[in-house]
Amino acid sequence: MREINITGGGLAGLALARLLRRESLAVTVVEAGAYPRHRVCGEFINGLSEGEIDALELKGVVAGQPRHRETVWYCGDRLAGRRELPTPAIGISRWKLDADMAADLVARGGVLKCGERGAVDAAAEGHVLTCGRRRGPARWLGLKAHYTDLQMFCGLEMHLGNGGYAGLTAVEGGRVNVCALLPAAAAARVGAASALPAALRRVGLDALARRLENAQVDDASVTGISHLSLGWDRTGSGGSLTLGDRAAVIPPFTGNGMSMAMQSALCAAPFLTAWAFGEMPWPDVVRRTREAIRRRFARRMSLAPKVQPFLIAPGLRRLSPLLLRSGVLPFEWLFHRLR
Repeated sequence: MREINITGGGLAGLALARLLRRESLAVTVVEAGAYPRHRVCGEFINGLSEGEIDALELKGVVAGQPRHRETVWYCGDRLAGRRELPTPAIGISRWKLDADMAADLVARGGVLKCGERGAVDAAAEGHVLTCGRRRGPARWLGLKAHYTDLQMFCGLEMHLGNGGYAGLTAVEGGRVNVCALLPAAAAARVGAASALPAALRRVGLDALARRLENAQVDDASVTGISHLSLGWDRTGSGGSLTLGDRAAVIPPFTGNGMSMAMQSALCAAPFLTAWAFGEMPWPDVVRRTREAIRRRFARRMSLAPKVQPFLIAPGLRRLSPLLLRSGVLPFEWLFHRLR
């Protein structure tokens, strides 16, 4: 039986490793950081079916977490609409989720090496890359922070600004995760408690910025990423097998990034299992996994970039409240098409 090595201990890497351990395969995850840790992420799971949650064995991990059944959308300081979610969203921080999945992997007999970087050839047989997002042009900035004592109008809030947006999610322990996708020109010094409110003001989200300034920020949770690349990995990554954000990053307004990372693991696991037992050559594993991921995500990855400009482009954004209220942007239809 062949060993599988995974570089990157985020959602895709940990989900894949746990799936492989269920088949009693030898698997090692190499993670540059340590757990628990904060990540730039919307921090809610929405888009996984009950069958997928069962297959990923997540029920125990997400038990007792907040379930959000409604979302509100704002355009600047104006309420654009309130909608019931077709399926509930599970609010859970990456601080908790990644750490719980990592501990579960070790309990299953998987090997987890923290504070290290993968040293093997990325294109080597049996090696899977799930490490980090690809760097893109200096266009987008991602910022995130946790707040307490923050008044919420709904379990999930979306705030559309001029060229960027922010999402609020209630997670465990009375905390609210605030995560924003902003133009690079809105960059504020990451790590400062004022970073996120200052950046939000630069895209016209003054009311939200004031709410954050009147709440209590967890300074250690303030995290940012620059040169964020959205879309498919156009490089092909050579002969490497890539999953999660390394393979594709969907625009965050969809609220589907966490689900996609774990769904990519579900796509890859059967082929990796076949390779480990000597039943499939490695090039076929890479090809068939890529094809499965493309089939699974093609529709949403095509539609999301077309919708995003209508939400944040200064000229088009003025129409967003009308489009949302009138049904020209049908919420339920978009919800299902983006999942």
